[in-house]
Amino acid sequence: MSNRSVLYELNVDLSSGDWGVSCPLDQTLIGPVAYGWDRYQKDPESMTFGGGLLAGSPLAGTRRMIFCGYSPQWEGFYVSALGGAMYVLHRFGVNYVWLRGRCQTDSVLLLRLKNSEYSVRLEPIDVDRLWQGYTDTDDRTWDAFYALQRAVFEKYKGGYDNDWFRILTVGPGAQLTKEGAIGSNQATPATRNASTSTRASSLIII
Repeated sequence: MSNRSVLYELNVDLSSGDWGVSCPLDQTLIGPVAYGWDRYQKDPESMTFGGGLLAGSPLAGTRRMIFCGYSPQWEGFYVSALGGAMYVLHRFGVNYVWLRGRCQTDSVLLLRLKNSEYSVRLEPIDVDRLWQGYTDTDDRTWDAFYALQRAVFEKYKGGYDNDWFRILTVGPGAQLTKEGAIGSNQATPATRNASTSTRASSLIII
């Protein structure tokens, strides 16, 4: 995404799969916390994540992805950060993502931008089975968070170019406790040999 002074949001209804990209009417919500608080007030059961206009820049801290929403542990609005994740999301062409509703079953949310065309879709996934263990194509066995991340990586990596995507996922603690966290790490060594104009920039979320 080239640098610009206008904010864009992706709004996803998880219960129906409907989605849309729009320019928020209130352009004063330049920061992810202000944006998250505004959307939380509109729908306390929703969640937002993203970064401001400086996301992806060399400035320290601007590549952190900021999550906002209700925390069952704090019993109210809470803010959390994931280092480095905005480096990929800012290429997706939106600053913020607003997730509303709930999927009928555990699902993967696949976000993709290629040749200026957005693609957003939900696909069911059996997280309970994968958390118990997953053996990858290199015959290495993973469990819990890492098993789910690796399984998603191997299933969907063919739809994206090189390392131009990021997987965010959770472990069983997110289902069984109030201390669950959203995690992400590098799943494979980076390779950069594709043309920027044809790369697919995206985020894969569990």
